[in-house]
Amino acid sequence: MLGEITVSDFYKDISCLSGFYFDDKIEKELNLSLLKGVGQIYQETKEVMSYLKGKNIKIGLLSNALPQLSSTVDNLLFDKEFIFPSYQLNALKPDELIFKKVQEQTKIPFQNILFIDDKKENVHAALQLGIKSLVYNPKTVLNDVKRIVGEKNVRCSCNRRCNCR
Repeated sequence: MLGEITVSDFYKDISCLSGFYFDDKIEKELNLSLLKGVGQIYQETKEVMSYLKGKNIKIGLLSNALPQLSSTVDNLLFDKEFIFPSYQLNALKPDELIFKKVQEQTKIPFQNILFIDDKKENVHAALQLGIKSLVYNPKTVLNDVKRIVGEKNVRCSCNRRCNCR
């Protein structure tokens, strides 16, 4: 995921660790197995992306995905210039270096970036840099994003008196 070895070398390592002989057939089978694990984009995610596009907000992707999975990215949903796979940045979330590299390439100040992730440690790392961030929750993500973007009259997802707003 850091781009330090080729995909073939990665597959060779898996084969060696698993105790089976590596050849072209095994490489194809491993690739198909990894691709099977890639699911569809959740409906809630599509709704958030549609909302953001409606506000003319650029949508990017910061992923720790393996290089061979980059072909699974739906380029129609993301702005091409904002797709950042870890293997191209030579850093992994939650390392703050990956966020700094994205900021350097986009020239967007941290406080103007919204980062959504399903892992708390990644969100925590982004928050430490001043990036507006939230942990993905399919039940609340759209309202959470609307609140962060500044939409009026959006109820906080925590449903209690707080400083979320």
